[in-house]
Amino acid sequence: MSAKGKNAAPRFPEIPPEQVPETFTLRQGKTMLATGVIVLVAFGGTTAWSAVAGGELNTLGICVLSVLAGLVILAKYRNHRLEVRGERLFYRDLFGKSWDFGVEEIVSVRRDLSENPKLMGENGRVLARCERSMENFPLLIAYLKKHHVWADMI
Repeated sequence: MSAKGKNAAPRFPEIPPEQVPETFTLRQGKTMLATGVIVLVAFGGTTAWSAVAGGELNTLGICVLSVLAGLVILAKYRNHRLEVRGERLFYRDLFGKSWDFGVEEIVSVRRDLSENPKLMGENGRVLARCERSMENFPLLIAYLKKHHVWADMI
């Protein structure tokens, strides 16, 4: 038996099926916003200031990378979400591309290398990618269980 074991305490609270709302949204938490601002302003701004003040152009590349990383993190905070509206799910990825699918289209839930779930459709098609740190993640697990989709995420 693994260290987690069958009797290990769940990582998320159990939510009874009758308490799962018909509509809710999984979205990035405020930590993602704070991280994006810190990377963009603190690292990008500080590096730019030192490059201008010190006249060192070799730090300009670090500044550009920091600003780009900050913008990507902020885009992820703003865009990445999964909205549940009854039997339909509406997903928007990091780049703002959106699509929807029915809960009946979810064949399985797989974990990626960082243990975050991917909702899978037929033929291995990824319907949505989520992160365990997203707001309302325990509701998604309860929703999937309520709709008899196998999800060993807790």
